[in-house]
Amino acid sequence: MRVILLPDAATAQAMTLQDGPGSALNPRQVAAGVYMGRWVLPVAVLDDAAHAAHRAQLASYPQADIDQAVAWPVTDELLSANVGVGVKIG
Repeated sequence: MRVILLPDAATAQAMTLQDGPGSALNPRQVAAGVYMGRWVLPVAVLDDAAHAAHRAQLASYPQADIDQAVAWPVTDELLSANVGVGVKIG
């Protein structure tokens, strides 16, 4: 997955804004791996017209390829929180 590496948590918080209905930027903090602790956005936001006003700023940040399975590993805690999700009963 190609991502934009935001410079710090303050920038990530500032990027969490509304450009219009249903078009909020939502940076995600990397949980593990080389980029652990970094805040990222998918590069696809650069092509999204809803975020055109922020395109130049976002494009100025470095990008990287990350493995989602490494960056956000499935944990026992996550699995136990999702017990029964999507399970049809009856």
